[in-house]
Amino acid sequence: ISSGQEEKGLEEIRNFIQKNPNVWNAWFLLGWGLRRLGRWIDAEQAFNQSLKCGGENNSDTYNELAICLMEQGKIKESKKSLEKALSIDPENVKIISNLGYLSLKEGKIDDARKYFSIVLEYSPNDKIALSELSKFPVFIIGSDSQEDANGADTNVLPAKCSSSLSNHKILSSTVTDLFKKNLVKVSDLNIIHPDYQPD
Repeated sequence: ISSGQEEKGLEEIRNFIQKNPNVWNAWFLLGWGLRRLGRWIDAEQAFNQSLKCGGENNSDTYNELAICLMEQGKIKESKKSLEKALSIDPENVKIISNLGYLSLKEGKIDDARKYFSIVLEYSPNDKIALSELSKFPVFIIGSDSQEDANGADTNVLPAKCSSSLSNHKILSSTVTDLFKKNLVKVSDLNIIHPDYQPD
């Protein structure tokens, strides 16, 4: 899939699932491939099937599902999925970042700022959190909201959100993530890329 042969990779995964329909991480891998292609509805269905087959304790499954839901405009469902992911893995900066982006979509700038600030507590050099926080309004010391800065001699910058959340590399699982969390095994690597080696 990562080598650019997406359809071939998806076909191999489907063939595996046909013979092993209850392997949750196979459904996860299918959803991951479909999500990379922007096929949000199909990916959502695959991730839901992954949950039904035993992936309900895996935070990445809920995180990936949330991305698909976000891209379809299903904000409430996406938030519920992210909150479930965070309950499983409370220090996962991908999940916390996604909650930040979701807050931006909802227009809740203070919540977004809070989530990206939390990311920096766990990962002080996180480039995405630093970038997003730099776009937020600059507040007067001691103020609680953007309105307090109105009329003041401050540089107020608009908060912006990526038009396609899945393009942010921190938001979704990488091949290395999948390998390290045993979602992809050595025997699966030919599906992803024959020359892939984990970091």
